[in-house]
Amino acid sequence: MIRRDKMKILQVINNLGSGGAEKLVNDLSTNMKKKGIDIEVALLQENGSIYINDLERNGIKVHKLSENSMYSLKTLFKLFKIIKMKEYSIIHAHIFPTFYFVGIISLFYKKAKYIYTEHNTGNRRRKYRILKIIEKFIYSRYEKVICISDKTESNLRKHINNFSKKIVVIFNGIELEKYATSIQMNRKNIDSKIKVEDKIITMVGRFSKQKDQKTLIKAMNFLPEEYKLLLIGEGELKEETIKFTEKLNLKNRVFFLGVRKDVPDILKTSDLVVLSSNWEGFGIAALEGMASGIPTIISNVDGMREMVKDGGVFFNCGEEKELVQRINELFLDENYYNEIAKKGLERSKLFSLDSMVSKYLEIYEEVGV
Repeated sequence: MIRRDKMKILQVINNLGSGGAEKLVNDLSTNMKKKGIDIEVALLQENGSIYINDLERNGIKVHKLSENSMYSLKTLFKLFKIIKMKEYSIIHAHIFPTFYFVGIISLFYKKAKYIYTEHNTGNRRRKYRILKIIEKFIYSRYEKVICISDKTESNLRKHINNFSKKIVVIFNGIELEKYATSIQMNRKNIDSKIKVEDKIITMVGRFSKQKDQKTLIKAMNFLPEEYKLLLIGEGELKEETIKFTEKLNLKNRVFFLGVRKDVPDILKTSDLVVLSSNWEGFGIAALEGMASGIPTIISNVDGMREMVKDGGVFFNCGEEKELVQRINELFLDENYYNEIAKKGLERSKLFSLDSMVSKYLEIYEEVGV
């Protein structure tokens, strides 16, 4: 057991993009700092995220290890050098390849305790025998592996059953009050092409194969002209997605907003929130929609299904015509629309940021040296 005033924590992640893992690192670090915890963040790759400014403004040191590839040995050695020099008591890693890098460093720097948060219900590396063996070894290097949902935990136990005592579940949480008290924006401040009478559909998420914005964009082809789509986030597939939108002649109905600091207000201004992911460990963007009191449609995948339950509407991932049907069902039935909004808001209250931070702090105290 380690006292809070003796803790020195390093959160390590690939970068601070617009995903749920990145938001967790920002929220966890900021709130730990407010509690007087000595905490810093290391990024394998700098990407100019707004989270970096937020962290630094709150007095949190952010170590930016590379402006280029996060996969280089040079980045690994830089991370090892910082860890050795700063003598952290706890190193907390998130997502691949950070998961591997920190696991390797644990072989050579033994003064710290190592924690990993598993953010997804599965990964493609587990399909290959040699990578499966490597993964099991890397997992063995961590004192605790924290899963963000029960399904994430059950899938991981099948994969590393030898280390099942290491695994605990801590659900993601958000600052509920921020979403509940957000205010509607003037729609023209979002984009001059959006009219008062338009129906706004919003999706927040990194542009990647996982998030699958293309299914939602294809659905727009089957919806009336007054339906507009807001896509918030950055990512490796953003330019490709923009070209895809132009190919479908939807550039006047689909708006790419980048990373925004006013997400709660944009959600409150929306008529519908959609998360069309191919897989999710939890689906924090769906939770944000629910907490805003806006009906939320989500793909029927592990992690999100568990978190949302009856607080949203499901469709089968990749099925744009089924998604269109779910959108129409909500917009054409006011009672159903209001019922889903109410159920989502109530369900969201189970996932507070304060509760999440307290549980992580208990883990830090338990494993600390």
